[in-house]
Amino acid sequence: MLWLVGRVVGALVACGAPEPAATPVVVAPEPPGIAPDQARVRYALDLSRRDRQLLDVTAVARTGGADTLVWMMPVWTPGSYLVREYARHVEQVRAVGADGASLPVRKVAKNRWEVATAGQAEVTLRYAVWADEPSVRTNLVEPDLAVLVGAATFLVPVDAQAAPLEVVLDLPEDWQVATALPPHPDGAEAHWLVPDFDTLVDGPLIAGHLQVGTVQAAGVPHTLADLVVEGTWDHERALADVGRVAGTVAGFWGEVPYRSYLFLHGVGLGGGGLEHLDSTLLMSGVGVADDDDRYRRWLGLVAHEHFHAWNVKRLRPVGLGPFDYEREVHTPSLWIAEGWTSYYDDLLLVRGGLIDGDTHLARLSESISAVQGRPGRLRQSLAEAGFDAWIEHYRPDARSPSTSISYYTKGLLVAWLLDARIREATRDLAGLDEVARRLWSRFRDEGYTPEDVRAVVAEVAGRDLGSFFDAYVEGTEELDYAPALAWFGLRWRAVDPPDPVPGWLGVQAGGSPWRVETVLDGTPAAQAGLLVDDELLALDDTRVDAASWDRLRRHHPPGTEATLLVARHGRLVRLPVTFGEAPAARWTLERDPRAPVAAVHHRQRWWAAR
Repeated sequence: MLWLVGRVVGALVACGAPEPAATPVVVAPEPPGIAPDQARVRYALDLSRRDRQLLDVTAVARTGGADTLVWMMPVWTPGSYLVREYARHVEQVRAVGADGASLPVRKVAKNRWEVATAGQAEVTLRYAVWADEPSVRTNLVEPDLAVLVGAATFLVPVDAQAAPLEVVLDLPEDWQVATALPPHPDGAEAHWLVPDFDTLVDGPLIAGHLQVGTVQAAGVPHTLADLVVEGTWDHERALADVGRVAGTVAGFWGEVPYRSYLFLHGVGLGGGGLEHLDSTLLMSGVGVADDDDRYRRWLGLVAHEHFHAWNVKRLRPVGLGPFDYEREVHTPSLWIAEGWTSYYDDLLLVRGGLIDGDTHLARLSESISAVQGRPGRLRQSLAEAGFDAWIEHYRPDARSPSTSISYYTKGLLVAWLLDARIREATRDLAGLDEVARRLWSRFRDEGYTPEDVRAVVAEVAGRDLGSFFDAYVEGTEELDYAPALAWFGLRWRAVDPPDPVPGWLGVQAGGSPWRVETVLDGTPAAQAGLLVDDELLALDDTRVDAASWDRLRRHHPPGTEATLLVARHGRLVRLPVTFGEAPAARWTLERDPRAPVAAVHHRQRWWAAR
């Protein structure tokens, strides 16, 4: 359910996109009935110190007669696979009993506090949270806004995670708040009652001066709440387009697993998105509304996070649920959770009429170029990338391009190749769409294994595709795009080489002073011994910098020998280098004008499938 308070005017508008052939069925269960007196913990959120970016939290918990009460704070938030150590922002933890007397508080782990109850029936815990990070995974509190994420906000008694919890926010005057948390039965503003800690973590909120509107899509309300911090934003245009996205995504799945859905959006706060059960938290940068390409990419983010309401929040690998908020939860299937979602975000924009086919091919080409330009594609498998997300994906370093791949990007491409393989095997009667829907019907809320996915793919394709998974998911074989290009009637766009052909070292540099940031394995730069953080000074006897480098490369064609002067730890080092030829930039897809009629029909069905 959506809860909005304050002076908010919500407009109910038509979706703006044609409904799917059959309106998706709403399969959301009735929300659990909770009596207010069942709440194990009552949280009060106080923003009076927001000018110092501090959130004050008061939590009153029933002890049940226990001698001690151990409170826990999550170290990560679902959907973002990195231990973020939220407890580092918690300060001034103190406790009192029902009689007002102070109680001992002892920190017993990096994210746990033990309170001696002294036999009290209730314990009040007070603490402050420093909230200065503008991201979808962390808290941000400023004089005129608040963005709160559950995992980064709430301490909870370890034994109370399955119990009902109550939250009240002291809302500043003239502010509005938007969240998908279920409202308290008393109907008071900024007051919520949730069935368990999972629900609390899954209900981020934004507060401030909001622009809010609601659109009907797939038979249920979808609300867009915009918090415009900087720049301009066309709320009505975005609301209509969000409705089209929501209708298309719901039409893909054929079922709607929620009774309402909320898009929380901070404009001018950066970028990114994070999925939640009945909502998503999105952020975008300044100027997105004024640039059509950036705006369409934002709609791709909307589609991505909304798709997650099915794929990840309810249909997820067995390793991701139930949640353990205090340690890493590994799975080799993030290429399905994120890669398939990345595959469908832009594809569904085409099907919803929000981008055209050529724009989709351009985006797909970007993903191919990103993977093919990364030596790590031949070293790390998709399964390994998902398993190691906790230590690699969110912590890239200079070696990452040579040793790892993104389960988002390569997962997208493998999903595309798998889709083409299934369509070919079934003579275009079924594809990855059908695989996703069968997984949804069988494994939602239970979890699937890699073996389950292989089995459903084989069932839909009518043949065993184990060798495909062995090569591209468990293995590191070079991706073969030819079958997909032939099936969909595509080709690589011919690229005329520059004249003259500039030399290439395979190094990325930046900053001032101009320093080496990445040295790709197997490149002339690596063979010459160039190291990350070397300061680039001169090529032969000519001073080099970011502005002159491309010009100088044109005078050093492939095969040219030269001397590169660098500064390393304060010492001058001369490195003999031999320029090579840059890998061919041939990863741009286009429609093949000579494609057979059947291939053209395959492409049209791909872009128009229901």
